Amino acid sequence: MVHVDTMENFRLGCHRHDPDVPLDQGPYDRKHQSTVVAQLEQVFEEDLKYARKIEYQQWRGRGFFSQFLELLSLPIRQQL
Repeated sequence: MVHVDTMENFRLGCHRHDPDVPLDQGPYDRKHQSTVVAQLEQVFEEDLKYARKIEYQQWRGRGFFSQFLELLSLPIRQQL
């Protein structure tokens, strides 16, 4: 959903200076933007429920297998 909304904003960005496109509607409307911000904040708060704090020493002390999996995931890291 975030990706689609971002792409819509990008695609419509070329019409920003077009006088025929009202800026008080669609992705430029403050109400629309505040709705998107509220959704993103809600998703972030939901993600925090499943997060846990890891200290640097804990991360450095992770096992060989974890490090190996990280290395294998490098080619697809952007998609994760």
